[in-house]
Amino acid sequence: LRPRSSLRATGASGSFGSAQRAAERGDRVNATQSEPFEQPALSEVEGLIHDVNSKCASLKSAAALLKDVSDQEKRELLELMEQQAGALVKTIAEHKNRQ
Repeated sequence: LRPRSSLRATGASGSFGSAQRAAERGDRVNATQSEPFEQPALSEVEGLIHDVNSKCASLKSAAALLKDVSDQEKRELLELMEQQAGALVKTIAEHKNRQ
């Protein structure tokens, strides 16, 4: 490792300078590297996990309410559950199609 002063003396600006120049050109880069930022796949998976967990939690909560509500409320809850299940299927299918 060279001391920072020798980096300045040789004109090396480090990866931040490269990232800053790339950002000025409009390139998407990771701020710590001069390589293009390549983590969207991970964030897409994290988004899928979040969406699935959220929709499943909503379905579970609605299902728990079914035993304690009137017939009219059951029909309404089942309609909402069906919509949420459809949204879950759509979310999974969209993720699958991006692969």
